Amino acid sequence: IILKLTGKCQRCHLGRRKGISPNQTEMAAEKKRNFLEELIESIWQPGTNKALICAINISFTILISVNISLFYVFGWSIHFLILLMLTIIVAFLINWFILELSKQSGANHEDEKKQN
Repeated sequence: IILKLTGKCQRCHLGRRKGISPNQTEMAAEKKRNFLEELIESIWQPGTNKALICAINISFTILISVNISLFYVFGWSIHFLILLMLTIIVAFLINWFILELSKQSGANHEDEKKQN
């Protein structure tokens, strides 16, 4: 939703105040929209895309930081340490699996080109 201030959109008005041109503000808003659109569209598409991988990594980063803070705040409990280690391992394995899938799909595309 774009709110209007004296006939101009709020983002452009705020951008001028900070010394940012309207084009930069619009480009940043477009990137956010593209990221969210890509993320939503990836639900119905097979495989992964950059937006999905980025969202996964952001989610795991937040989860790891929450686990570290729980580990620190509630004492050095072995339960929080195990939970933290499991989170790090799962994040690593998911990224490794995505990398292996991309290598495999790249090899499949090369084989198809050779056959044609």
